[in-house]
Amino acid sequence: MSRAFDELKPYLDRAMALNTALVLFEWDNETLAPEQAGSLTGNVIGILSGEYFQAVNNDQVIRLAEACSRENDLTKAEAAQVRELLKEIEKLSHIPRNMRGLQRNPPGCGPRQRMPMTSLVLLRC
Repeated sequence: MSRAFDELKPYLDRAMALNTALVLFEWDNETLAPEQAGSLTGNVIGILSGEYFQAVNNDQVIRLAEACSRENDLTKAEAAQVRELLKEIEKLSHIPRNMRGLQRNPPGCGPRQRMPMTSLVLLRC
């Protein structure tokens, strides 16, 4: 494992944990949660989404991911993680600054209206 990847690993672990929690809350919101829980679950999803955004899209993570992408001693699995992270950073970079962070029940979204599930959810109804 390279030094840069070793430094990047805790950020990857945090992003994975946050994304896993998001997927579980999204699944619960779509399947088991009572209708009255929609706005509360939406708030939790919004908070987790903001945390995920900050965990992936910060200067330290970007610097480490770019350093890792230039390394030759990564395993295939590590190289794949870095490639996927750089793709995610690229996707996140297109979110307008005024849309970043926590959005609780954006205008026009009621408690049971939902946007399609995605791997990254920054706006939730």
